[in-house]
Amino acid sequence: MNTHIRRSPAADADKWLVCPRRNPAARLSLVCFASAGHGPSMFRSWSPLLPAEIELSIAQLPGRETRWNEKPATGLAQVILGLVEAVRSLPARPLVLFGHSLGALIAFEVSRALRSATGAEPQHLFVSAHRAAQLPNRHSRISDLGDAEFVAAVNGRHGGVPPDVAANRELMELMLPSLKADYRMFEDYRFEATPLLACPVTAFGGTADRYISQTELESWREQTWGAFSVRMFDGGHFFVNDLRSRVVATIVQGLAVSV
Repeated sequence: MNTHIRRSPAADADKWLVCPRRNPAARLSLVCFASAGHGPSMFRSWSPLLPAEIELSIAQLPGRETRWNEKPATGLAQVILGLVEAVRSLPARPLVLFGHSLGALIAFEVSRALRSATGAEPQHLFVSAHRAAQLPNRHSRISDLGDAEFVAAVNGRHGGVPPDVAANRELMELMLPSLKADYRMFEDYRFEATPLLACPVTAFGGTADRYISQTELESWREQTWGAFSVRMFDGGHFFVNDLRSRVVATIVQGLAVSV
């Protein structure tokens, strides 16, 4: 399996990928994709937890953080090309992708698009807190609801909007367009079958996540010819925040042979 992605100059790569700490001597690139409504800040604290061999980059979609003044994308196809070109601009070394919730779906589609564009796949794909891509969405659509109803539905599913944030009108006015756009991206997604990936895939989940079941995580096995495993962590949908050190250590352990 070819895991070295051919480089492609990308003038706006820094717009799509944020690198908290440059590390030219690194031997592996880890690219992370955040959950709905979130941006690079979700993973910035991972950088000091990673060994020197790994350089961290974090996807930044339109409407997030330093791109807050751009119109959020509502479809996956609107972001895949930019992300693939940005990833291809990284140094020529093995690549690992990690995505949480909506980010897992994006990481999966970026993996497939990279293969189409370059003939190479990531060295490893980590998908966290998202059902396997081929499974139908078993939850009701909420992205078309009014703002108050939408926020209540999000919190009812995975507590994604803290009360102090929901009570801040100005902050919610800034955050809601991106969050709603992300849910529309997720709810409008339609899986299209392509040849299976050959790279190893590891699925992460929270034991107390009421939204994603372990069975749905185990179904990611159907998307790769390579090695597959599921790792469960104590916690709900956002266990990656509560158990940050343990999650990062698990990723590093999984890459120990290749790093």
